[in-house]
Amino acid sequence: MPLPSLPPLPRWLRLGLSLIALAVCLPVLAVLAVYLQVAPQLPQAAELREMRLTTPMQVYTRDGKLMAVFGDKRRIPVRYEQIPPLVVNAFIAVEDQRFFQHGGVDMWGLLRIAVSNLTNDRAEGASTITMQVARNYFLSRERTLARKFTEIFLALRIEDEFDKQAIMEMYLNKIHFSHKAYGVAAAAQVYYGKTLDQLELHEIAVLAGIPKGESDYNPISNPKKATARRNHVLNRMRAENFINEEQLQQALAVPVVSSYHGPRVELEAPYLAEMVRQSVVQQLGEQKAYEDGVKVWTTAPADVQLAANAALLNGLRDYDRRHGYRGPEQHWPAAELAERDTVLTRLAKLPVLANEPVAVVTQLTEQDAKMLLADGSEASLALADMAWARQYIDENRMGPALKSVKDVLDVGDVIRIEQLPASEDKPARWALGQVPKVGGALIALAPKTGAVLALVGGLDFEISQFNRVTQARRQPGSNLKPFVYSAALDNGFSPATIINDAPIINEDNGEDETWRPENDAGRYLGPIRLRVALTRSTNSVSIRLFQALGPDTVIAHLKKFGFPEAQLPPYPALALGGASEITPWELVRGYAILANGGLRVEPWFISRVEDGAGNTLREVLPPAGERVLDVRNAYLMTDIMKDVIHRGTALPTLVANKSPLLLRTDLAGKTGTTNESREAWFSGYNPDIVASAYVGFDDHSKALGRIEYGGKAALPIWQQFMETVLVNLPIAADLPPPGIVAARIDAETGLLAASTSKTAVQELFMAEHAPTETAPANADENPDVFNNPNEPDQPASTGDEALF
Repeated sequence: MPLPSLPPLPRWLRLGLSLIALAVCLPVLAVLAVYLQVAPQLPQAAELREMRLTTPMQVYTRDGKLMAVFGDKRRIPVRYEQIPPLVVNAFIAVEDQRFFQHGGVDMWGLLRIAVSNLTNDRAEGASTITMQVARNYFLSRERTLARKFTEIFLALRIEDEFDKQAIMEMYLNKIHFSHKAYGVAAAAQVYYGKTLDQLELHEIAVLAGIPKGESDYNPISNPKKATARRNHVLNRMRAENFINEEQLQQALAVPVVSSYHGPRVELEAPYLAEMVRQSVVQQLGEQKAYEDGVKVWTTAPADVQLAANAALLNGLRDYDRRHGYRGPEQHWPAAELAERDTVLTRLAKLPVLANEPVAVVTQLTEQDAKMLLADGSEASLALADMAWARQYIDENRMGPALKSVKDVLDVGDVIRIEQLPASEDKPARWALGQVPKVGGALIALAPKTGAVLALVGGLDFEISQFNRVTQARRQPGSNLKPFVYSAALDNGFSPATIINDAPIINEDNGEDETWRPENDAGRYLGPIRLRVALTRSTNSVSIRLFQALGPDTVIAHLKKFGFPEAQLPPYPALALGGASEITPWELVRGYAILANGGLRVEPWFISRVEDGAGNTLREVLPPAGERVLDVRNAYLMTDIMKDVIHRGTALPTLVANKSPLLLRTDLAGKTGTTNESREAWFSGYNPDIVASAYVGFDDHSKALGRIEYGGKAALPIWQQFMETVLVNLPIAADLPPPGIVAARIDAETGLLAASTSKTAVQELFMAEHAPTETAPANADENPDVFNNPNEPDQPASTGDEALF
């Protein structure tokens, strides 16, 4: 039976149904059309697995202490399990409450935001955390409908490829927090100097509020807005039951206080770190070096580098204080001290230099000064802790002892202060400081391998980036003499060879002018043994050796030690280290050959380089040494320079300082002072470590002063460093190599001593150069002429004029 025909629908109903169908189908068709257009251009979500976050270069000591971080972006990548749940919850509460429920796009959230945008003047966004990951890793921040659809489709792909924990990890490692901090772990370090697990609830809330507007809501740039945003985050966390009411109220009550924290460097070694940076950039290029998370391990152990830092700082500080107090860095009128906040702001702008912060004097009595520090604390400065600040009159005189603090300070003086540690009879306290004007450097190598163990290129990298170890060409003075004496040993001379210590006149200095090099204070001893001459650092003997050997022989020998030929002019002044300009790097390399038994190795300072994935890009093995000097020559030179420590120009300082180094029998070294005491040096070693210390002004026209010389200005730096690094190391055995013989000789003639001699001394020789003739029976009536331990090393020249 046929169905009854239905009456036609009214026209208005047909039209209504058509409109409903169209309203349902059109968005679906539109979305499909957009997807078909966008899909071919969508990146694959799986690409995120291969992506590496932009991570700066990190430089470490040999034992893994962070030394420096290089790169425009601060980032500390962390795994999801390393992120405290409270951190995750804070971002969920304020960014995406349904993160663990939706599939990448929150439809309920979209509807809620749409309604909110229609009913409020202020528009809100609708991006989920997954959509933000899509945008942050793949897309731009432009606000277009096409970009939004792309973001949605890509978020769906990401959700299909990764679990929620992986997505949250990507999100928290990528987002920008201003002040070059990328990722939440870097933000914790930048704003609070903490790791994620050290953050408190109120600090977590501050960080969670920053991505809303990095410039507006970070607590350094805008603490007021950051406070309001933090409170919003805390309230959202309470609404989501992530915290309880008590936690909320306690966190709301804490003021927002933050300051910029640099990278958490465990050891300051900026001059060495900069050398590493330049080397890695040269090898890998800037982008890979600064963005791929490269890790570099140096050859310097942390404790050795720390010892070098302290030794140079203390040595330069001691020199500076021997030359008096220069006065305050600034002076602020007393009326300007009334506004405490203003004063603190001004103090905060003055950096810590040479480990000395600034303070302003606020009150004075006869016996102490009250002062305000940049951190808002107040402290006292006692008269006894500024006793060094006497007036400097000249090289031989200082002003009278201080009787009152008012002799030195005034209210309003901006001064440097030094933290003194507690002692048996005194608590920790502040002392008056002063940033030294003098420059200096210290470098130490392992002579067997050439590995740099420590490098300090100056007092403070913030004051000057000029690396005096590698860039400062300075006259080495008597520090170059051992290499001239080594040339003599290579050419038939022995430690017992007699050389006449007498005045030299009318020498050509290389500039067609007469040159009259003199010994210190014009003292001469007549004929003396070569050993005594070097221990005494006698200028005339060095010149006579140069004359006897000839410039070609001396220069050829010095080139074996790596000294550049351009710095080895063929003039007698070269024998005094006054005609050449050598860097501490080159000088310590030369001494390392003597310490290494005549084997030459090039200094190196990078042991391993890894990329961000932990793959080794470069690993350096200790290089094999090249024989450039007879092992017997190196042994004899070392033996002679041991006398410098125990009988020569180093002895007065070591005795005055009661140095335990005098108990060691394995140390050799040489002082060095240049013309007019413009530079002071000390280089010394044992078989395990060789170090050179240099002191001098960057302005070549300025001298250290007549009371300064290598044994006084540079040796204490070397001494403190070596005492620290050798304290637990055994004394090295002193075994002569084959071909070294010992003989009793007459101290005056250098010949074999008669059997009845009362002043005979033991001497070492290369077998082929040992004496065979015996001295006459009456030749040893005079005592052995050795160095007067009260005399300093002799400068390159003390003639009438400085001609080189």
